[in-house]
Amino acid sequence: MHPALDLNSLAALPSLVKGIAQRAGNGSLDDVMFLEVSRKDMPVDLLIGLLPVYYVNLNPAAMSWVAAWRPLRRKAGWIPRVSTGYSGC
Repeated sequence: MHPALDLNSLAALPSLVKGIAQRAGNGSLDDVMFLEVSRKDMPVDLLIGLLPVYYVNLNPAAMSWVAAWRPLRRKAGWIPRVSTGYSGC
C-alpha cells in the first residue's frame, strides 16, 4: 500500500478536519457523509489528504457499520441494484 493511503497520514491534516477524518477513517458513517457533502468546498490539497478515509472505506471488512447492516439487508430481502451503463451525469 502507498504511504499516502495509510490512516496515520491523517495526523498531518489541519485540526479543523483532522478529528472528522480520523473518525471517518475508523468507520463513522456520519463523518464520512459529512466529508462527502463538504468536499466541494475543500481545496484540492486537503482532498488529497483525505484519500486514506476513502481508501479504508472501500474495504467493507474495515467498516463497522457494514457488519451491522448486512443482516438487516438480508432479512428485509433487499437486493442492491447495479447500474450497467454510464448515465452521462
